[in-house]
Amino acid sequence: MFSLSVYIAVLSIIGFWKVKVIRGFNAYFLSEKRLGLLETSLTLASSWVDSAIILGFAGYCYAFGYDAIWIAIPTSIGVYTFSIFFAGKINLMRNGFTVGEVIGRTYSRRISVVSSIFVLFYSVALIATNLMASGYVMEAIFGVPFIYGALIVLLLTVFYTLLGGFKKVVETDILQFFLIMVGMLLVLAFVLRNIGGLTRLHDVALSYSPAFSRLDILSFFIVFTLPLWANPSFYQVCSAADSPKTARLGVAFVGLVDFLLTFVALAIGLAGAALFGTSLPQDMVFPKVMDAVLPSNLKGILGIAIISALMSTSDSYLLIGGGILAHDILYPLGFHYFDEVKLAKLGVLLTAVLSLFSMFWFDNIIDTAIFAFSLFASSSLIPLLVSLNSRGREAKDELSVLISMAGGGTTVILWKVLNLGDTSISVLYGLMVSGTLWLLFSVMLKLLLAKRTF
Repeated sequence: MFSLSVYIAVLSIIGFWKVKVIRGFNAYFLSEKRLGLLETSLTLASSWVDSAIILGFAGYCYAFGYDAIWIAIPTSIGVYTFSIFFAGKINLMRNGFTVGEVIGRTYSRRISVVSSIFVLFYSVALIATNLMASGYVMEAIFGVPFIYGALIVLLLTVFYTLLGGFKKVVETDILQFFLIMVGMLLVLAFVLRNIGGLTRLHDVALSYSPAFSRLDILSFFIVFTLPLWANPSFYQVCSAADSPKTARLGVAFVGLVDFLLTFVALAIGLAGAALFGTSLPQDMVFPKVMDAVLPSNLKGILGIAIISALMSTSDSYLLIGGGILAHDILYPLGFHYFDEVKLAKLGVLLTAVLSLFSMFWFDNIIDTAIFAFSLFASSSLIPLLVSLNSRGREAKDELSVLISMAGGGTTVILWKVLNLGDTSISVLYGLMVSGTLWLLFSVMLKLLLAKRTF
C-alpha cells in the first residue's frame, strides 16, 4: 500500500503543478497544437496500452493459445494503415480533432451529433474496461475490494483530467509510459524465469486445439482493423501534434509498442495455463500470474505500473468524452451561451459516472472492447470514410447516412442486449445492415430526384 500511496501523491503533485487558467476549448482539449514528436509518441503509446492489451489479451492468450494472434495481426494492420493514410491528413485539418468534427466537414451538424453520440458510447465502454481491470489489479495486488479499487482509480483520474485538461493528461502519460514499459518487461522476465523459458511456453501453446472459424477470423479483421481508422484518441493527439510528420511517426511508434506488448501478453497468458490450468476467469489471469511469479517486494511497484497504464487510457477517453459532449453534441444543439470548457468538464464527470455503471453490464474486458469497436464501426465508419475522402465537398445523401448509422449501431446494441451470440460476430451483421441501408436509400433518393427532374 505504501507504493500505491506514493503514486497517488506524485499524480496529485503533477495535477496541481503549474496549473494555469485554461482559456478556450482548444487549449483544454488540444494544448494549442504544440506537441512535439516525443510528447506525441509517448502519449499515444501510453493511451494505447490499456486493459484490453494487458489483462484482456493476456486472458485471450490463456484461453486460446497461439490462436489469439488472430486479434493482434489485424490490430497492427489498423495502426499502421492509420499512420500511413490518415494521421497526417487529420493533422492538417482545421477542424478535425474529433470524429464528429471530421464528419461535420462533409455532412450537416445533425449527422455529426448522431455520430458523436455513438463515439461517446464507445469512450464510455473503453473506460469501463479499464475500470474493470483496475479493480482486479487493486484486489489481487493491494487487497483493495474490486469496486473500491476501481473507484479510487476513477476518482484520481478524473481529478487531474478536470484540473489541467489535455496538458495534464500528456504530462501524466509520459510518466505512466515509462512505468508501463519497465513494469511489463520485468513481469516478462520473472515469468520466463519461473516457468522455464520460451521452450516451456511453446510446449504449453502446442497443447491447444484450433479455436476460431474462418467467420470468426474475418470478424476479428473487421473489429480490430477498421475501427482504428476512427480511433478518437488518435484523432485528438494527431490534431495536437505540431506537424503531419510528427503525427504519422507518433502513431507508427504505437505499432512498435503494440508488437512488443503482444509478445508479453502472450507469454503471460501461456504462463497462466502452465501455472493454474484452464479454470481461471480470463480477466484474472494477468493479476494471478503477477501474484505467483513476482517477489513480494516488487508486487506493489509493478502493480502500480499496471495501474498507471489503465489510468493513462482512462484519462484520454474521459477527456474525449467530455470534449465530445461539449463540442460535438451540446454546442450544435444550441448551448452556445455556456462556457465550452466548463461544459467539457461537466462532460468528463458525466462520462466517468456512465463508465462506472457500465462496467457491471459486460462479461469481461475483451467482450467489452469488442462491443465498443463493433458499435463504432457499424455506426460511424461509412460517413467517416466518405468524409475523409470528400476533399471538402458537401455530401447530399444525409438521410441515407442517418438511417445507415442508426441501423448499424442499433443492430450491435440489440445483438448484445438480446444475447444473440458471440459479440465479435455482431460487427458483421452491423456493417451488413449499415451498408445495405446506405446503398438502398441512396439509390431510392437518386431515383426520386431523377423522377422529379422529369
